[in-house]
Amino acid sequence: MCGIFGVCGYEEAALSCIHGLYYLQHRGEKQWGICTTSANEHEKFNLIKKMGRVEATEYDIVRLKGNIAIGHVRYPTAGPADLDNAQPHIVLDPPLMYCANGDIVNYTDIRKRLEKKGVYFASRNDGELEAKYLAYLIQHGKDPVDAIVQLMNDVEGAFSSILVYKGKMYAFRDKMGIRPIVYGMRKKNGYTSWIVSSETCGLDVIKARFVREIKPAEIVIFSPNKEPKSLDASKSIRNSVKHYSHCVFECIYFARPESCIFNLSVYDFRKLLGIYLARQLGELRAENSIVGSVPDSSNVAALGFHQESKVPFEFMLIRHHSTGRTFIASKDEREEKARLKYNPVRTVIKDKNVYVVDDSIVRGTTSRKIVRMLKNAGAKTVNLCISSPPIRFPCFYGIDTPTKAELIASSERLFDEKKIQGFVEADHLEYLTIENLKNVIRDCGQNPDDFCFACMDGKYPTRLPAYKKSSSKGHCQ
Repeated sequence: MCGIFGVCGYEEAALSCIHGLYYLQHRGEKQWGICTTSANEHEKFNLIKKMGRVEATEYDIVRLKGNIAIGHVRYPTAGPADLDNAQPHIVLDPPLMYCANGDIVNYTDIRKRLEKKGVYFASRNDGELEAKYLAYLIQHGKDPVDAIVQLMNDVEGAFSSILVYKGKMYAFRDKMGIRPIVYGMRKKNGYTSWIVSSETCGLDVIKARFVREIKPAEIVIFSPNKEPKSLDASKSIRNSVKHYSHCVFECIYFARPESCIFNLSVYDFRKLLGIYLARQLGELRAENSIVGSVPDSSNVAALGFHQESKVPFEFMLIRHHSTGRTFIASKDEREEKARLKYNPVRTVIKDKNVYVVDDSIVRGTTSRKIVRMLKNAGAKTVNLCISSPPIRFPCFYGIDTPTKAELIASSERLFDEKKIQGFVEADHLEYLTIENLKNVIRDCGQNPDDFCFACMDGKYPTRLPAYKKSSSKGHCQ
């Protein structure tokens, strides 16, 4: 999973981009980068890439001159965690810069095709492949829009992307709309700037006004101090789709709760998850019982659970925020972070029937540590309430759910919910059903047919190469 941000038309574009990336930090903590240029010097690029979280020095900001900037935060799903695989990517002939969020499933096929034509690759990153493909098409006579349309036709999978070429910023999205991308506008010091972001929270931090979501198979062209131009490429797309495939896990876990993505409020969505989860459990005894969250991604779902069930809400686990997100950590880091990340409030928990709400169970090891932690703090019973259905299948579109062999709910592991309950050592385990998840989407005014549930039901919206149908993942074979 990654986050992208773009600024077009403001002379301090880099500083705004840094602030935007800071608010997208939850989407990736391994590397980050920014590239800038100017509309009147569009062949000159200023690029920095760094490891870790977003932290720019005054020297970085001075270096990053220009009124167009694009930035990226990353945690690796394809390619190793090094700076060659970090984004943005630049190409010198023709001169362009590019960043993207999402993974593609026919990476190997397209890379081999380009390598036969003499295209060189420095990384195993999807974003570099897409940038080099666009550069190749432009170099061989296509204008940027036609090149993007051909990329949309030839590349399978997820990409929400920003291209900068000849002083213009192009924002576009795959035909299924798997990953979110929005744009907004800001007026400051006589300049009109156009802002592109993975989530609306990136617009909020720089006081940009949200305009709308970029539609699947849409290309929006931004120029400094000019109105954007929108092109609907859906009629030029081969194998057009009847329904979109928005990633439902973005709404369940990945996006920030104050964001709006896929034309719905993430906060409202998660609150409804908790409400439906409480309804599944039926009437609960509030006496000597408490409900709480595994902070922070399940906070809002726990609030909805409390409001529906009338069980008192308490902060039973306190999170140590400097540990980061365990989901986007490596396996070794995850084990250590799970131990260090939370501390129980013993005076709240002691002798209580605890309903603890979490957003998902992936491998099960973190959930087991949390159940043990609550019991060691004196909980009478621990009822683990999960505001999503079981994660049974890996994702190939940019979320680093592990192989089937690692997923605790997969057919290659425990699969049965009673066995999972025994593994995590909970007194009761309740998953939200897929049907109730779809009810939440309907209550938010959206069509469940426009969402991807592949990690839960195995119904992938694209074909998968043979090696990806196995338990393996990634491009490095």
